[in-house]
Amino acid sequence: MTRYQFCAIAPFILLAGCSAAEKASSDAFDTNFMTSCVDGAAGNGMVPKEVAESLCTCALDKINETHSTSEKINLSPEKAQPIMAECVAEEMKNG
Repeated sequence: MTRYQFCAIAPFILLAGCSAAEKASSDAFDTNFMTSCVDGAAGNGMVPKEVAESLCTCALDKINETHSTSEKINLSPEKAQPIMAECVAEEMKNG
């Protein structure tokens, strides 16, 4: 491969690598969020695990709809709280 050919395709290779890294970060956030959310909600025995899973899935879906990967990674509990409250309200309404 000539230097010219490499220079022509290098940006595409870098973008593909960035995209893969972003997806991996997003997937890791999703897994960690669900684990900590369900464990936190159901861990004290006050909320059944099935309800906790439903609420946490709702919250994660809303986060994924409205936040980029970098926003998700930097999401504070204070900013996640209203999202979870919205899911609790929906669960109670539908419940």
